[in-house]
Amino acid sequence: MRRLSLAATVALATSALAQTAPTDLARDKSLCANADGGARPEIRVSACTRRLGSRDLSADDRSETLLNLAWSLSLEGRMSEARADYENALDLTPSSHVAHNEMGLFLLRLGDFDGAIAQYNTALKLRPGAAYSLYGRGIAYLRKGETQRGEEDIAEARSADHGVDAVFKEIGVRP
Repeated sequence: MRRLSLAATVALATSALAQTAPTDLARDKSLCANADGGARPEIRVSACTRRLGSRDLSADDRSETLLNLAWSLSLEGRMSEARADYENALDLTPSSHVAHNEMGLFLLRLGDFDGAIAQYNTALKLRPGAAYSLYGRGIAYLRKGETQRGEEDIAEARSADHGVDAVFKEIGVRP
């Protein structure tokens, strides 16, 4: 098993001490996922950390929470902690195209284009034609200087989902 981030470790350590009420879990799930679009990263980190403290999470829910925590940690610049949580999410759900896609985006943001492409390739094997995976892989190819491959992936992504450009623009990743 990989190393958990400090936030995830604290959540797991305290989970035996106190259980979270179901309504709090629902609120934390919403905050952790930033469902309202307005939660600051530190609030999302706290909500995800509390959520990870619950024994009632399935592997899929725990993986989703780790992915949300990792994203929030990365927004705070806590990259080594974020990487640990991305890797733990992949360990929990290795056949999740979402986990591979999110790790691909993380690696793309770090400038590890080959690593990002590998993660996107895995995501696309699990869900062929997934627009966000194609778009992210396309950006990675462009940044590597493989213009034709990058443009082809981005065009296919746009064909599959006309809103893909806006989503990537919103998270600060552009071709």
